[in-house]
Amino acid sequence: MTMEQSGHRDLRKVLHGLTAGTLILGGVGGAVALIATIRSAEWLMNDGRISVATLYIAVEIAVIVACFGSLRLPRSAMAQAAGAFLAIVVGVYGANAVVTFKPFVAERANMDEVAAARGHSADKRSRYRVVKDLRDAGIDAVPHASPPNFYLHNRATGEITTSVTIDGREALPLSMGVSNRRTVACNENGQWLIYDSDERGFRNPRGSWTKVPPDVVLLGDSFGFGSCEEDGNDIAGPIRRQFPATLNLSASGGGGLSMLAYLNEYLVHLRPRHVFWLFFEGNDMQNISEDTRMPLLRRYLDDPTFAVDLMNRQAEVDLAAQMLVDRFLAAGEKVRLESRWRSLLFLGPLRKALNLPPITAVWTRPDEDNLALPELDQALKRMKTGVESWGGRLHLVYLPAWSRGRDVNRVLPIYERTYQGVRAISSANGINFIDLVPTFEAAAMPERLVSYPTSHYNDRGYRLVADAILKELGASKP
Repeated sequence: MTMEQSGHRDLRKVLHGLTAGTLILGGVGGAVALIATIRSAEWLMNDGRISVATLYIAVEIAVIVACFGSLRLPRSAMAQAAGAFLAIVVGVYGANAVVTFKPFVAERANMDEVAAARGHSADKRSRYRVVKDLRDAGIDAVPHASPPNFYLHNRATGEITTSVTIDGREALPLSMGVSNRRTVACNENGQWLIYDSDERGFRNPRGSWTKVPPDVVLLGDSFGFGSCEEDGNDIAGPIRRQFPATLNLSASGGGGLSMLAYLNEYLVHLRPRHVFWLFFEGNDMQNISEDTRMPLLRRYLDDPTFAVDLMNRQAEVDLAAQMLVDRFLAAGEKVRLESRWRSLLFLGPLRKALNLPPITAVWTRPDEDNLALPELDQALKRMKTGVESWGGRLHLVYLPAWSRGRDVNRVLPIYERTYQGVRAISSANGINFIDLVPTFEAAAMPERLVSYPTSHYNDRGYRLVADAILKELGASKP
């Protein structure tokens, strides 16, 4: 027998010994080993401090050891172990796929329905494609609010830092846009919200900043911004029709402690008569908790005089915002697709559905009652002191989740604790509390106040908020 023949025989023995169980266990172990390697590399690059990532890596190592350890079992036992591992993998990733794609499919179907009701077909292009199409047509369009992963970085230490700098100092472009540009925002009703930004990158008619002091300034996140309704159908529209000197400084991704950044960077120069802080119960408390992990935003909270002087550095603000736009355009559809596949691989949607902590979080004792009420209290005190220093008045507008109106007996406990806590803090600090909860709970068909479940308010929902603010301002409805 030649050496070549002997080698072929040995290879046949090896292949014959490779049972389905061996392949399954080896495949699962190898795949988890790859995931653990990727996660470990990212963990080490993010300082390698103890965090929730440590727990996930430990679980993955245990799975790897169990898989490869099972290869030493007798064939029958190994087959049973392989079957168990295969069932677990298929079940877990199957559940993750359902959690991932079911809302996406439902959202598309809802969008079709809303678009049809408004008399047009649904535009299902991605935001990148809309921006690209406008640019191809000769319009220098930009996106509103580039993806946070383009400029925010989670550290395993628990801190969040930003790569945006102005004059060498860490900063945030609070408008989340570039000044005087056609801007593409979002799409929930079948049509993309496209608007022309003002001279500072916010969503206002150009020339609004010359009306100083403004009668009204709105501060908030995407709800205050008016996602995803056209100009005039947002919160600012009806208010501006009666009070032309109205400025909306809300932006997607705003809210939380960034409200104090608006105070120090813009409001101290504008000295508005009325400031309306739009607080959405669905995520603003969570935003405050996350903001406390950001040293830059904590400086605005801890130091009443801290500012990067954004008001007088618009050219530099635009340069920083344009950098984010360039990253968005360079990434194209790649980032969206990579994010989706990464989410599937690392079971992101399933972990979120099970309320497991994010990988980047520092491990702490789970405590759902640990709301960021002390930080909100401190922020509201600072905001009130600042606004009243020039004779203005601060109002807090409480925006409820639309689902409150469906069944008041099934309101999420976290919403109710947030509501009671924010109302108590406002009362204790003498801040005018504009409560939209009774309005939403009394709505005969609350589902008509949003485009579809999980979306922002629609024109009817925003109009309810605007009417409440106008009532407070003592204006009559148009």
